[in-house]
Amino acid sequence: MWRDFLAHVVEKRSPLANPDVDRGDRLSLGHPGDFKHPEVQAAFARIIGIVEGSGKALGVLAANTEASLEWKARGARYIMSVFEAIMGPAIRGYLKTVRES
Repeated sequence: MWRDFLAHVVEKRSPLANPDVDRGDRLSLGHPGDFKHPEVQAAFARIIGIVEGSGKALGVLAANTEASLEWKARGARYIMSVFEAIMGPAIRGYLKTVRES
């Protein structure tokens, strides 16, 4: 999913168009949901390299705080997250504290 999205962005946005992006097996690397797999990480590294050389900002959708920090360390300057990923842990912590007091 991510590789397909990232490859689409690189292929379709003219400032980032790059003939080195693999246009073959874009639907799956065979490791769905396994963002830590070496092949998935290699695909991310390749996209990061292309974006870094373009003068554009690297943007990602991060699932949680840990992922946000990892992407920031990898050079992402635009980090999106879903509301539930940010508020869910805070609300659960608040409820736990109130219920246990």
